[in-house]
Amino acid sequence: MKKRMVLLVAGMSICLFAACGTKNETGNDVKEKTEVQDTVDTTEETLESSEENETATEEQEVYEYPSEDAGKQINSSSLGYSMEWDPTIFVLKEEEGTDEYFYNTPEALAAPIYIGVQLYSDMDAQTLAEGLALQSGIDGVVVEDAYFADSIEVKLVHYEKEEDGVTQAFAYDAIPVEEGTLLVEIGGYVGMPEEAEIALEEMLGTFTLQEE
Repeated sequence: MKKRMVLLVAGMSICLFAACGTKNETGNDVKEKTEVQDTVDTTEETLESSEENETATEEQEVYEYPSEDAGKQINSSSLGYSMEWDPTIFVLKEEEGTDEYFYNTPEALAAPIYIGVQLYSDMDAQTLAEGLALQSGIDGVVVEDAYFADSIEVKLVHYEKEEDGVTQAFAYDAIPVEEGTLLVEIGGYVGMPEEAEIALEEMLGTFTLQEE
């Protein structure tokens, strides 16, 4: 933009002096025209030199974007867990006490697909799970003893809920930890893309608690 502005200013100067050229030329007029021409020539040389320098700089600073198969990453979270995730299909949002992984691809989704991890300090897993079951507002939703990621004992609450014509599915795994309870929330819906379902399963299969 700066380069273009310089060219426009130089062009306007040339037009203005060309219009003055319709008057009878005096010695001073010729001298002024010569000085103006020298200024224009100098400006053009400066611009050409600047363009050459910029071209050389651009050739040296070519940014290489990561490929779509750049590889998965491991998030060693400050919440006390580690999990592998794929930044090409998930967006990670980190806030104080909460990590959220949102499935994010060009395909249209009927409802959000995500994994959320939140630390509840000074609250035991049973109490938290019971609260979530009650919060669902659905009769028959109970707290179950289960295993998460094959080996972690959890208090599990899961249910399906109809909303805007979509059957959304939720699962809550309350994991007892020294600081309180680490809650893993999984959200999706019946009939969600198979690729998303597979991605969630792969991520959850890598979930581990960090050693204290």
